[in-house]
Amino acid sequence: MAKTSLRINNDFIFSFPKKVLGKEDELIPNYIKKHFLDNYKSVQLSDEIFAKRSYPLPRNTNPETETLYLFEIEFTFAGKKIGGVRYCPGFTEDSNININLIDENFGEDEETFYFKFNISATIFWDFKSNHYNKYKEFVEKNESTWEDSKINIRFNFRNNFLHLNSLKYDEKGDLKEAQKANENNISHILENTPNIFSLIQNYMPEKEWEKNSKNWQTMNEKNIELKGNYFKK
Repeated sequence: MAKTSLRINNDFIFSFPKKVLGKEDELIPNYIKKHFLDNYKSVQLSDEIFAKRSYPLPRNTNPETETLYLFEIEFTFAGKKIGGVRYCPGFTEDSNININLIDENFGEDEETFYFKFNISATIFWDFKSNHYNKYKEFVEKNESTWEDSKINIRFNFRNNFLHLNSLKYDEKGDLKEAQKANENNISHILENTPNIFSLIQNYMPEKEWEKNSKNWQTMNEKNIELKGNYFKK
């Protein structure tokens, strides 16, 4: 075992895209954003317990006991070359998280609405030696040492697909008849909710677009503590 912990207590900027992914001329209805802001507290950490409940994927879960949204935390490791490798830990059941909306009108531009949330969390997982060797080898192939590698932490709200399935399928697992797509159709809202994300880097902006980014956030500016035998950023 190589128990690793991530402790967080800070405000973070989250991005909510205005347009449907892959459809540049189609805007996400405003009621989908409103539903998220009104109901973001109905959220759970995507951890080992959730992973066990969601595989194999059930179709007839109870919407009364399922949260609307999931909160994911993942990492990307990169070297000097372009490109990185994603790592999604399996967080243990002793992890905890508390999320509070600070500003729902932090700003916007042509592509994105920006929100500010306060995240207070203590997250645990086992960062095994085979994990370490895999990612260390990757960054070394990309002209970096493990100690100097770039790390990106991504916080991400997404729909809870277990809740969504409970609305789309009946108790027998058969697909229900489709309902009209509007602000009263929770299944439609969840299915079309985009990933609402925040990115935190362990390095200062280098490229021009990074320097001009409204939501560029660095670890050394945040109350973030990352500890573990191999994970010492």
